[in-house]
Amino acid sequence: MMSSFVSSNDESCPRAEVAAYVDGELTADAEAELDAHLAGCPICVAELNAQKQFLRELDLSLKSQNNFEMPADFTRVVVTNAESRVAGVRGGRELMTAAAICVVLGLFATAAIGPNSGVLQWLVKVFEGVAAVGTAFGHLLFNISFGTVVIVRSIVSGATSEGPAPLIGTVVIAMILFIAAAGFRNRLIAKAEG
Repeated sequence: MMSSFVSSNDESCPRAEVAAYVDGELTADAEAELDAHLAGCPICVAELNAQKQFLRELDLSLKSQNNFEMPADFTRVVVTNAESRVAGVRGGRELMTAAAICVVLGLFATAAIGPNSGVLQWLVKVFEGVAAVGTAFGHLLFNISFGTVVIVRSIVSGATSEGPAPLIGTVVIAMILFIAAAGFRNRLIAKAEG
């Protein structure tokens, strides 16, 4: 079997494999090849010993500093620092640009898939549903606004011409009609959905 590692006189010794060897991440075959390489390469043996020494010193330093205490407000400082770096990174203009790019990419992907894939029909159905909800909401806002204007106009005209008695009757009738219209509208929407 020919070794995939280079000889000791080459400057490109397998330093990454030495690190993986120390960490126990090599396969058995790769480990055997590296062992054969280490037998004749003093550079890699020195690298292996240096990495082992580093790990021993790191382990000793972590064991000797087990009494290290974190500051009382460490979590608050870290969270505040992280939030201050993230908050306000993206402005409204960048958000709109990203949304426009996403829409263009989505349209391109839909066009690339083709009209017969079902994606286009699904998008049309989604658009129709959104348009129907938007239209219903627009009609609701229009009806509420129009009803409010009629009620306010009746109150103002009744208060100026015949005194308070017709005003109270007008308000009561308008409220009854408004409640009946809202109930009728809700019934129609429930019937359409069902």
